[in-house]
Amino acid sequence: MPERFPPPIVIAYRDALMRRIICMNLECEGLFAVEAESAGACCAWLAQREVAAVVLDARLLTAADELSAVQRSLHQAGVRALVVADGPEYRPLARQFDDAPFWCRPDETDGLIQALRPLLAPAVVPV
Repeated sequence: MPERFPPPIVIAYRDALMRRIICMNLECEGLFAVEAESAGACCAWLAQREVAAVVLDARLLTAADELSAVQRSLHQAGVRALVVADGPEYRPLARQFDDAPFWCRPDETDGLIQALRPLLAPAVVPV
C-alpha cells in the first residue's frame, strides 16, 4: 500500500535558495513542505491538493491581481498563511490576509517555524 504523505506546507517564496532553506528546516522538524516559485504556482497547489498552510513571501505579490488571486485561493481552500518578509513595512499586507501572522525574519527559521505551528493546529469550530 503506498505511503500517504500529510498535507504539505506550501513555501511560496520569490528566492529559490530561501525556499529551499525553509523547506529543509521544516522537514527537519518532521513537517512536509513543497515549493511554489510564484503566486500562480501557490494558487495551483491550493486548487489541486489539500494544503496544511502557506508560508507566503510578501514580495512574491507584485501585482494587485496576484494578491487577489492568492487571497481567493486561500479562502476557497480554507487555508491560513504566514506572511514573511525582510522588513516590518510588509506587515499591512498580512492584515489583508485575514490578519495573518507576520514574520519579518525569514532567515531566522526557528522563529519562523514557531510562528507557523499555530496555523497547523486543527481549527476549533464553534457548535
